[in-house]
Amino acid sequence: MDDLANDFLERYATAHKRASSIRNDRQMLDSIILPKVGSIRVRAVTRRDIETLHHGLKETPYRANRVLALLSKMFTLAMEWGWRADHVAKGIPRYPEDRRETWLTSEQTEALLEALDNYADQSAANAIRLLILTGAREGEVLSATWDQFDLKRGIWTKPSHHTKQKKIEHTPLSKTAVQLLQGMNPSRTSVALFPAGHPHRTKEPAEPHRGADRAALRHGKGPRVTIRRPWVQVCKAAGLATAEQIPGKRKKFLTIWKPTIRIHDLRHTFASHLVSSGESLHIVGKLLGHTLPQTTARYAHLADRALRDAANRFSEGLKMPAWKM
Repeated sequence: MDDLANDFLERYATAHKRASSIRNDRQMLDSIILPKVGSIRVRAVTRRDIETLHHGLKETPYRANRVLALLSKMFTLAMEWGWRADHVAKGIPRYPEDRRETWLTSEQTEALLEALDNYADQSAANAIRLLILTGAREGEVLSATWDQFDLKRGIWTKPSHHTKQKKIEHTPLSKTAVQLLQGMNPSRTSVALFPAGHPHRTKEPAEPHRGADRAALRHGKGPRVTIRRPWVQVCKAAGLATAEQIPGKRKKFLTIWKPTIRIHDLRHTFASHLVSSGESLHIVGKLLGHTLPQTTARYAHLADRALRDAANRFSEGLKMPAWKM
């Protein structure tokens, strides 16, 4: 299974998956899958082995299902490569997942923006600001290069190898987003929009970026891989994180801060506020890069609220007699 994992990453993942997805796969393999079944021969793995591994993660259904999906793909490839004749992970039922849809209120967004203004690393702060203003995915923002932006027309052209749907997207930018980029442009030091602060200390992404990105990596100006640490600090300053005590050395406890919102929730915030203000689901879906209408349909209840508010505004303007009971 160790060999299958290596072949999966080198022969399949690097050619077909985004760098962020590869990092997630590596993490699941290293921390969950291989410690359990890494030393077992591929042909010797049983359905019981996979069910036991999946069942052991039942307290985190989303994680359990992602691990099962990864194993399923690995065994599909194992069959194609002649490593075994049957699919041992096929048909194992997934756990029900409660879709998490969290978005920030206007007050929370203002608190976050204030925290960003006071944060020392303004490059990371600008990355988060761009996420707020565009509803883009974290990977799309961090892997962005300056040649993707036409600031005169206000268009962001996302290359297919940076988007989830593997298609080129031409995303209109708001005036505020253009102003943010124009303010960043004079101090640019790399083709990467958000270059790594310490290239010699930063590991290169699992999947090398193409074109101008690859040249940037050669010159030590590659893009940031993550903004997780800045995100924790900014959420803490904005009152959007909770403190937890974990055991440390010498019987002491350490305080760690966990954000109550995810970076991906900025995408939900962008969409929910647009729909609530009356924008159509079709327009919002286009801005988010959704290819299927049902993906944007999760915000339909917010569209109903906008319609109801419009109906109320109309009725409130009419001089109607008091209703008699």
